[in-house]
Amino acid sequence: MKRLTALVSMFFAMSLTILGQESGAPCPEVRYENRNQVDPAPLQVKAVSGKAIDTNSEPVASACVAIFRDDNRKLVAVASTGEYGKFVFRNITPGRYRLVVFIKGLCPSNSIVVLSGKSSGSSKHRRIVVHLRPAAVDDCSFADYT
Repeated sequence: MKRLTALVSMFFAMSLTILGQESGAPCPEVRYENRNQVDPAPLQVKAVSGKAIDTNSEPVASACVAIFRDDNRKLVAVASTGEYGKFVFRNITPGRYRLVVFIKGLCPSNSIVVLSGKSSGSSKHRRIVVHLRPAAVDDCSFADYT
């Protein structure tokens, strides 16, 4: 019975991970990380999509992109950037989240994202741009809009 319970629990956990992934290959290690000295202003978006770039504005492929609830840091969804550094999440309910993007060798980005899911009168959808940088004493990665 214990073995069956363990197998069902493992299958359920794997299903949740797979369902949360929207693009790219699975991330081997998903973790909440925040190296911000001060949180930047929240990004107000209608959908969680965008791209990751490096300091030369080149796309960063295979970066892990995770969405955590802002209030309890619970993992909501995870994906990885594609060949052109792009990522997209679907079926995320409106709310306040943390978008955490990381890849080995660069400082992780942790940004507050407020997903409205509603049109604010503007027909233009703002896409998120995550700027991944090498770690520095007073500077790290960040996100803004296109």
